[in-house]
Amino acid sequence: KTSRDMGDMAEGGSLFGAAALLDKLREAFAKDGTALHESEAILDELKVVMLRFSALPPAIPATPTSTQKNELLVAREALEFGALLAVRKSEINQFERHIAQLKTYYSDCASLLTESSRQYPLLGLNLLRLLAQNRIAEFHTELEQLPAEQLHTNAYIKFPAQLEQHIMEGSYNRVLAANQGGFYKQEGMYFMDMLVDTVRDAIATCSEKA
Repeated sequence: KTSRDMGDMAEGGSLFGAAALLDKLREAFAKDGTALHESEAILDELKVVMLRFSALPPAIPATPTSTQKNELLVAREALEFGALLAVRKSEINQFERHIAQLKTYYSDCASLLTESSRQYPLLGLNLLRLLAQNRIAEFHTELEQLPAEQLHTNAYIKFPAQLEQHIMEGSYNRVLAANQGGFYKQEGMYFMDMLVDTVRDAIATCSEKA
């Protein structure tokens, strides 16, 4: 066998092992918060296997092979679980790092991969995070990078955009009511609780000035 054939076999073996770990990660994550440590351990193991992948950023081929496309899909989903697990652990910096990595897959790989069902829920969570941290300039930068139609049609993007509008208008009661509505019932509630604290601080500041 040629060295290229051997390389292809090695890539295939790494992909097979990674896919098996990803299946285990999906199962563990589906247990909600009861298997947090198990999910983390599987994700760490998966990331080690992914180091043997040949097509991950910044080395994305212009025309990836079928195996390389599958590597990208596995890596993208692993990072998505990493972001969601970070929220469950209340690790905001870790969430931010995973989102930064995912943006490459969502933009640079958009023409190579099918769209992820988690893309806009996660990007919406990131907008919610920026809003909760009162990082309004970055919030607007992120919004501007999204397709314009998503601002009007995608519920995960519309929700934080509307919350920001309420805050700018001083309609704080609407923000508090949105929190009680529970649009984000799991991972997003962490950022919603943060946002409520931010809004209450703003209300207190306004009261002091008055």
